[in-house]
Amino acid sequence: MAKTSSFAIMLVATLACAQPQLGGLTTADSTALRALESSFVNAILDRDWSALATNYAEDAVLMPPNEPVVFGPTAISEWFPNTGLQVSEFTTNLSSLEGQLALGSVRGTYTLTFTVAPATAAVTDSGKFLWLVRRGPDGRWLIAVDIWNSSVPLSSQ
Repeated sequence: MAKTSSFAIMLVATLACAQPQLGGLTTADSTALRALESSFVNAILDRDWSALATNYAEDAVLMPPNEPVVFGPTAISEWFPNTGLQVSEFTTNLSSLEGQLALGSVRGTYTLTFTVAPATAAVTDSGKFLWLVRRGPDGRWLIAVDIWNSSVPLSSQ
């Protein structure tokens, strides 16, 4: 009987180890999330608001600093040009990609150089961002929640 129990335990342990792990990001997921980041940055730099909108889920929420929440890709693509920001440089640095199955998060930092019309003097900002992402109906990773804030201290004016 001891031999059967030992064999059964070893068989179950072996099968458990042979099963694919649920959760965690695959290499393909990580590559897709990096491509999402690249698409986002390029759309901002190109001022291509239609392309930007394709990075967001249909029920996406944008949570910009010091502004009301913006709902949905159409409203998000309209919000960006309405800020008056003229972005000349924008870089991101990913510090964390995490996820399980169809949900994930992307965390990183950004540096942004811009002007705000009618001003002509460029301003540089740096800060951090967090995206909550999920797979869309077509399997692509999309931004569901987008929030960021500056790391630059407020002036004492």
